[in-house]
Amino acid sequence: YTYMQAVFSVIEADKATYDAAKVYTYGFSQNGMFASYISLCFTSKVAGSWSGGAGMVIKGKNPVPPGKQGQCTDCKYWPVYPCHSSVKPQVMCTQVYTDDKTVVADTSDESKGSHPRYLYEKLTLEGHDGRMLIFPKPAAGSGPKGGHTS
Repeated sequence: YTYMQAVFSVIEADKATYDAAKVYTYGFSQNGMFASYISLCFTSKVAGSWSGGAGMVIKGKNPVPPGKQGQCTDCKYWPVYPCHSSVKPQVMCTQVYTDDKTVVADTSDESKGSHPRYLYEKLTLEGHDGRMLIFPKPAAGSGPKGGHTS
């Protein structure tokens, strides 16, 4: 958090190089979790966010992340809950492949739960502009690999 405050200060101080109104975050997997965290913690400074193969962990719902993040006694959500913002709603896109066992609870039916879906549902509930892209498992030898790959 402190590091990102310093990054935003640099951006805001150098108007000749940066447009502080056009700051976006993006990432895949852990980097996608970080992108979501920054986007939601700094809604007044981030224009939008993209996270692939990532979203929000809800303690007690599958799948549990490989590093067991969000499972501590005091945890309820990880990396952050998308609380309503009176400053501005956040524009956030999440993406998942249906065969991504790292973030999808049941790869035969993504609608039963996934980290991207949990984030999307809470974004919508809290009045943010959430968007979710769900890609089916690609056919062997065609297109992207699917699974938990960027």
